Amino acid sequence: MTVRTPLYYLAPVGQPQAQIYPFTTTMMTQLKEMAGHAYALDPNPRIEVNSGVGTVLANQPFVDTYMIAGDSTTNISGYASEAATPNISMVTENYSRLTVVTDAVSLPTGDTNNHQYPLYLYSPTGDDIDIGFRSMSVTDFVDTFITADVLAQFGGGGQSLAKGGTYYVTNDATPNQGTLTGTTHFAQNKVADVAAYTAAEIPETITQVNTQSYYIAKVNYSPTVNGLWDTGALYDLPLYFDAGSDQIKQHTPATWAALLNPFLRYFLSPSGGTQYAISYNVDGIDGTTNGLVYTDTRTSGVGGSGYNTRFVGVDDYRTQEFPNGTSSVISSKRFKIHQGPGSAPVAMPNTPYVCSAISSGLGGSCTAQINVNSNGTITGTGTFGNPGSDGSLPQTWYTGGNPEKYQVRWNYTSNLSGGGSITSPGDNVWLGLNISRSWSIYDGSNASGTNSMSGLMEIREILTGTVWASGTVLLSADQEP
Repeated sequence: MTVRTPLYYLAPVGQPQAQIYPFTTTMMTQLKEMAGHAYALDPNPRIEVNSGVGTVLANQPFVDTYMIAGDSTTNISGYASEAATPNISMVTENYSRLTVVTDAVSLPTGDTNNHQYPLYLYSPTGDDIDIGFRSMSVTDFVDTFITADVLAQFGGGGQSLAKGGTYYVTNDATPNQGTLTGTTHFAQNKVADVAAYTAAEIPETITQVNTQSYYIAKVNYSPTVNGLWDTGALYDLPLYFDAGSDQIKQHTPATWAALLNPFLRYFLSPSGGTQYAISYNVDGIDGTTNGLVYTDTRTSGVGGSGYNTRFVGVDDYRTQEFPNGTSSVISSKRFKIHQGPGSAPVAMPNTPYVCSAISSGLGGSCTAQINVNSNGTITGTGTFGNPGSDGSLPQTWYTGGNPEKYQVRWNYTSNLSGGGSITSPGDNVWLGLNISRSWSIYDGSNASGTNSMSGLMEIREILTGTVWASGTVLLSADQEP
């Protein structure tokens, strides 16, 4: 690992000409913090709101419930009774608007001669006197600026400059040092506005609520908050050699961010491995709550408890029931950020799985079948009129995420010594779990012997190719006369 010290311009006090100096330790810390500004240009992964793009985050919807008034009544000879007046009712609204987009990207390889990378001092003669300038290589750049402390700064939640490009929940439509994702909220919490309903206004508007909107925002600071910014719109940023003009130039916040961003997009996503990969979830088992917790609050009034009357005239008696009571939290959900490998999102517990169908001398054809279902379950059946042994099934193969992100493969061997046939979507072939996959073996013959299929079944994540779970499966079918 080779760490280089970049260079910058500084005009000493009282002198008109800038001179070249190496970055100090403090300046390197400030430069690393500024990686948040660079990542915010184009983060990977990114969260979308109501765009229809990307993979829907699991554990949605965000559920909002609130009370509304009942319909009013009008009679000419007296008030309708409480029992005859329509009750207040509860409205439920579901929000499933959050998706995540993760781009598969490659590690940048650099330009010709690496001129875009910062200059550092070196010794052309190989002695201890550094008097020459040289551009960092791609490896130098990564070792110097894409360090463990830089990558780790993005995890753990929070909204500082160093967290730039990460996402959090807010109820502020114009967040400070943040940019809203999308043009609308991702969920709302509506609560009946009890004070807005009055008997003197019957018939009252049925729905009168106070609304709290929840937004997803991206941490997005101006580079002027960084310690490398000086007055007069000047920055102490690294120098590089501009081959086009044959001059030494200083990076601007825009050019520095554009240079750094592709590296961050790579190392903070699964493309660069799982060690520092950023991911998001809703109420998942991994991660830190980032921003506000979404809460569904609701007034406590129910049934006819809000019965009201209004006398308008000798032939106009009105009634209506209003929401009342106090508000309390009904449920909550948390938007989380996680960095690094996650807990296994899928599992194949209690293997081996055995599914058998044996007629036991009762006659009739037999079929044994294993199903890896797109709803996250593994089931098995044995049929011949009465099921045979299903072993430890059913089981749940995934605990969070989207099943469309995974594939299943069964590498089996088969034996048809008893006659019969196999129904299979593929042997030792990765199959998407956007739909359910089933394997079965059939015996409709009186021939002696048991038909069987056995082998290792695996489930992997499509994007990373990581095999998260595996176990042995055995199917057997035997029709006995």
